[in-house]
Amino acid sequence: MKRIVLVEDDSSVAAYFSYVLEKLGGFSVDRPATGEDTLRLALDPRTMAVIVDATLRFFPYHGGPIDGVEVARLVKAQSAHLPVVLTSARVMPGDRDQFLSSSRADDFLAKPLGNHHELLDAVANLTAARASRGSRRGD
Repeated sequence: MKRIVLVEDDSSVAAYFSYVLEKLGGFSVDRPATGEDTLRLALDPRTMAVIVDATLRFFPYHGGPIDGVEVARLVKAQSAHLPVVLTSARVMPGDRDQFLSSSRADDFLAKPLGNHHELLDAVANLTAARASRGSRRGD
């Protein structure tokens, strides 16, 4: 089954995203507990995309905390063609562009989502673009 890796520290947001992705999108969703787990899952060929809370705090990696932007950077450094979507409730003017440029993520979604189609469409568009390039892991 196709997998989405979800790195989200708000349990209600994680539950909603998981429900949408699993029940409506047909994906399996994994929620890693550490940066190391995230990177391991990113290398798995079943992983279609990674969704990361940009303002994630205190996510453990090599004994110290990292934030969501750094998680996205690490994933993109390891697997440049794996789609990464950042999410955040912090959406002041300019934040979207700043988050995308500093993280190398492929897309950004503001929380709360207007509806579940925003999430499904973002994942579908990015995974379709990746498939059309013919790259599974060609990083």
